Amino acid sequence: MGKIFEFDARKGSLINEVDNSIGVLTVGDGGFKKTEKGLAMNFDGSSTNIEYSEIELTSGDFTIEAIVKFNELNVSIDTKTILSLYQGGDNSIALNTEFGGDKIQFFSRGGDSFIGSTSMKIGTYYHIIIVNEGGIVSIYLNGTFDGSGTPSISYPTEVCTLYVGTERSSYYHNGYIVKCVLHNNPFSLTDIHNSYNDFLRSSPITKGNASTKYVLSKPNDLSHERNTHYTGDEYIQVMEFTDNASDTSSLKLNNGGDFAVVDWTGNSDFQEISTSSETESNVIPSTVKIFAKNGVLTYFESADNDFDFNLNILPSSLTDFRCYGNNTVSGDLAGLPSTLTYFRCDGNNIVSGDLADLPSTLTYFICYGSNTISTYTSGHTFNSGIDYFLLLPAAGYGLDSTEVDNLLIDLDNSGMSSGTIDISGNNAARTSASDAAVTSLEGKGVSVTTN
Repeated sequence: MGKIFEFDARKGSLINEVDNSIGVLTVGDGGFKKTEKGLAMNFDGSSTNIEYSEIELTSGDFTIEAIVKFNELNVSIDTKTILSLYQGGDNSIALNTEFGGDKIQFFSRGGDSFIGSTSMKIGTYYHIIIVNEGGIVSIYLNGTFDGSGTPSISYPTEVCTLYVGTERSSYYHNGYIVKCVLHNNPFSLTDIHNSYNDFLRSSPITKGNASTKYVLSKPNDLSHERNTHYTGDEYIQVMEFTDNASDTSSLKLNNGGDFAVVDWTGNSDFQEISTSSETESNVIPSTVKIFAKNGVLTYFESADNDFDFNLNILPSSLTDFRCYGNNTVSGDLAGLPSTLTYFRCDGNNIVSGDLADLPSTLTYFICYGSNTISTYTSGHTFNSGIDYFLLLPAAGYGLDSTEVDNLLIDLDNSGMSSGTIDISGNNAARTSASDAAVTSLEGKGVSVTTN
């Protein structure tokens, strides 16, 4: 049979596939309000709901799919209903939250309930699917299996009433609903995947500029369209890493003058970020994904975060990399983009490698904190415009005297004519072999600090 009912706020319509009737919702109808970016509808938690009659579940198997955001969870002796199909008496099925909790629940009045395993949070959009096939109820949250069981189900067996946002006249949803659909067949894994991809393509932006338009995609993957004003501008995923702490994260990004798009939680919690102003976002330990226009990210700056990533994930287009604080940055210098001109990495980093692998485009290099750099192979050609070079490795690491001498000689030979060199700290002392180079550098106005 397929789809028998659909509510889609993005279309502003109710569609009953049984009799092909369409009821158009407008601003103000039944207390409804067009909400967040015009893509979701607000349910006030006390009276707002949709009631639609003449719905018949002709098969014992069914699928409920929804895109929702909760403004309220963990309310004592209460549940938040997304969809309910009620015949009368004790014959009903419903998608709601567990009583007094924060997990998805399938509920059958007159039967039993089954609760998923994942706690949700207020303020995040979720893609939810409940499948009943042969009496086995399965829950999927954001495309991921969230548990299954065999609760007793008291099926509605006649034409009855379907509610969105309430069970009937109680247990009202407080938050937003983008989409709510009832199908007369069980979804396959492919159907679930396709439905979740639709969520990625068109779910509301939960942060940032509501009127923008961009397309999100992964390299070599289908584009994920978003309802915003930069039609045709493709934003391709360029970085993915872990945020290890529940803190306030500070991040600056730029791609040739345009903002980048960040998914803070890996669950379509999008925010637009640029270098025009530092943007902060409270996040939980999560997977962070960064999308850049046409896959070109040129500037990355992270301060006071707990990000964890390897240098080899930096996009090849990057020219400016700055990372401070509690970030755990690992990897070899050989993994740096060949276009990089500015590199700063300090704090909790374990960067390693040979300084001779630094890109020849580099004009600014600062690395201290916990780095384990201990090698320089002589003969590297540095950029003639290099203006700052600082290397202070962790205890037990650093360059030996010969490497310090060779580095100073090669920096002088590069034509460095101003700025700062600091190769002190845990590096070995230089020898007389670099006297001429140091004299030459200082004569050109370069400040040189060594042991």
